[in-house]
Amino acid sequence: MDCLSYVIGCREAKFACVMDPKRDVQDYIDITRKNDMKITHIFETHVHTDHSSGNMELKSRTGAEVFFMEGNPVKFDNKVVKEGDVIEFGIAKLELIQMPGHTPYSMSILVTDKSRMGDPWLVLTGGCLFIGDVGRPALAGAEFFDDDGIHIFFSIVNEN
Repeated sequence: MDCLSYVIGCREAKFACVMDPKRDVQDYIDITRKNDMKITHIFETHVHTDHSSGNMELKSRTGAEVFFMEGNPVKFDNKVVKEGDVIEFGIAKLELIQMPGHTPYSMSILVTDKSRMGDPWLVLTGGCLFIGDVGRPALAGAEFFDDDGIHIFFSIVNEN
């Protein structure tokens, strides 16, 4: 079982990142090789309890670091990011936003292509928001259900 995943990179800077990698990581290797880029960052928008991630395989094959939003109960080696962190490589700019609800420590990623405009071009919401729907709460456990339902509501309606 997989989820949507994304490769974002800059050909000039020759760097790329992968968001929510599926278990079979060969597609990411092929895409970045074809475009002469190196994968340097792997972002997990949330801890995936409903499918397998390829983050460890991708890390072992590329040397890229795996990033989770602060507070995630991840037991393997990872880098912690927090709300408002900005990561840039070449024309790509990523701004990390904490969006609890689907899981207590979910994040979304605002993506800006600085060659097109200064404002974000898209937002990657992981399992928090879908077209016409929201992500289901309580994947972190029944004890979080009430809080996650409230958090997902405020994550979506918050104008900040």
